[in-house]
Amino acid sequence: MAIDVLLLFPRIRKTSTSYRSQGPPPIGLGYIAAVCEANGYSTKIVDLNHKRPSRSQIKDIIGEYKPKFLGVSFVTEARHEAFNIFRTAKAVDQSIITIAGGPHPSLTVADTLSHISSIDFIVLGEGEKTIVALLNSLSMGESPDKIPGLAFRHKGEIVQLPNLNFINDLDTLPFPIFSSLTRNNYDFYTHYQGYPALRTIPILTSRGCPFHCNFCATTMVWGSKWRYRSPANVMKEIEHNISYYGVEAAWFVDDNFNSSPARMLQISRLIKQEFPRLKWICNVRIDNLTEDHVKAMAESGCISVEFGAESGAQRILDEVVHKKIRAEKILEVDDWCHKHGIIIDAQFIVSHPTETYDEADQTIDLIKKLKGRSTLQILKIYPGTEVEGIAKKNGIIKNDFSWALMEDQTSPISSIIGDAPLYLERMSLAQVMGLMSQAWTDVRGLGTLTIFRKVLAKITSPKELCTYVALGLPILIKKIRSKLSGK
Repeated sequence: MAIDVLLLFPRIRKTSTSYRSQGPPPIGLGYIAAVCEANGYSTKIVDLNHKRPSRSQIKDIIGEYKPKFLGVSFVTEARHEAFNIFRTAKAVDQSIITIAGGPHPSLTVADTLSHISSIDFIVLGEGEKTIVALLNSLSMGESPDKIPGLAFRHKGEIVQLPNLNFINDLDTLPFPIFSSLTRNNYDFYTHYQGYPALRTIPILTSRGCPFHCNFCATTMVWGSKWRYRSPANVMKEIEHNISYYGVEAAWFVDDNFNSSPARMLQISRLIKQEFPRLKWICNVRIDNLTEDHVKAMAESGCISVEFGAESGAQRILDEVVHKKIRAEKILEVDDWCHKHGIIIDAQFIVSHPTETYDEADQTIDLIKKLKGRSTLQILKIYPGTEVEGIAKKNGIIKNDFSWALMEDQTSPISSIIGDAPLYLERMSLAQVMGLMSQAWTDVRGLGTLTIFRKVLAKITSPKELCTYVALGLPILIKKIRSKLSGK
């Protein structure tokens, strides 16, 4: 069954304690598939997080579809899985044109093209216009060397053509196609206390972010200007998803769904009027959230909001992360949401640059005060971020660190946090893992054995197993002693 474009979403090796069944459908590839189909190219998406195939099985998938073009969109944690897919594709058929996209290759162009010879092109950032221009150019036998938003090799040199023209009218885009999904094969569910498992689909209603958190490179991928879809267009997509996929909930995956509070309230009113049974989830910034907003959201079916809280220490929020919020506002939003029946998921990070153990402990103290949910992560170093520059300056990673070479890798606990280097400056890994254990067991109430089984199922090397044993035994012994003493 030969097709024009095969789009693969690589597996991310990462232990999950999430309330979601699995990762959501890859919405970025959904958009790419939609514009390819709209321009006459037959397309297939395969999400390898669901199949978990071996390399030989990936070879079989590529051999089954016999694509002219193979595209892989990937984040940093999945980069080596992606690189292996490209190598496998070229081993199957050297003539397959391989295209990388997504956050990681967009931010590591020179490093990726210098080391991964099996990648022919990188589509930078927002890719809908670029991918169609590339397919058209190559299909007509023309040179793609003038296409904005494209990177490639030419005569031994790496050429990068920035895309300075983002899509201003997002209503012109077709709705994402999740071609591997049908009414009988859809397994992305969200689970919230007080609700049955809800068949959920991601919806992106805006792009861009004007903020500059030190650990994030979103502005380099999507631009710093917010661009919005109209509320009417969003309603059309909701109607399509209910009709085609039978969804019960929408997850608005915008970085900041309430970047325009007036627009968010308009969408809330329309959902209440047109889809009164729909439940929805969103990501917000709390610095422009009010109790009136929370009340209106709850009345229209919102059951959960997620937001970056980052730290319970005000110095870290102000001076390090550049987050324009007060720690007290986190508690205030938690109170509002609890009052109106919305479950929060406040997302925190420990081991920020210059952060002390006492400051990280303030984060744990704040988490303990929350009525809603919380997520605690160790700070990871991502390409293109301010944290990457600080990590090189402080010797946490080498100045010539390569994201593509295995010898420069990576986290000693990748099965928990994913395959990205950790930022550890003033705290040891043992201290950070002790804090993580508190967040998982003491606060979230997860059983130690449950966590152990999840981690054990993901471990891929004896070295990593030894690391977990060395880190986990002292934590376990401390918990046992505390339980026996009644503290």
